[in-house]
Amino acid sequence: MIDVPPVDQSVIDDGEFDVGDIAPPPKPLENWKAALDAIEYDPTVVEITKVGIAGVVGQELGGQGWKTIHSAPDESPPGGAVVQVSDEAVRDAVKAGLLDMAELLTVEAGYAATFKDQVYSALLRHVRAKFLNGSSLGLAGRAEVDFAWKMLRQVKAKVEAIPGLIAGIVEYGN
Repeated sequence: MIDVPPVDQSVIDDGEFDVGDIAPPPKPLENWKAALDAIEYDPTVVEITKVGIAGVVGQELGGQGWKTIHSAPDESPPGGAVVQVSDEAVRDAVKAGLLDMAELLTVEAGYAATFKDQVYSALLRHVRAKFLNGSSLGLAGRAEVDFAWKMLRQVKAKVEAIPGLIAGIVEYGN
């Protein structure tokens, strides 16, 4: 048998606590389609594909004073291994990126993940209109699909910056 000490009455939880002032969620946008269509993107996407070092210049303080040291990197054969990604893989990556984005935005807006299909559909239509010249993902050109892939980060940032947009998509649907 183990003796259990009596419960200190000063630490008993009565089941209530104050969380402070919580701002209500934004109201769902009824005109979510217009808000989504009005989003503008910066088409200049910078992608660093290769970095080269031409040389390094340094100074060293020795017994004779400052000495400048020049060094150049070893010459390596140009090119290197280049990996080609298939059209199918890029298209699947865009689909998967949009699906992940839809699920994340849906949950962040306070809805169950089961509503992600509505958000995915709206985002896919948006990407088709903005980056694929109205073509479906399967029929769009490779350059357009690559561009859409690179723009997904901007899409997410701009969509989540509009209060009530995701709620409007879920509440008012198509």
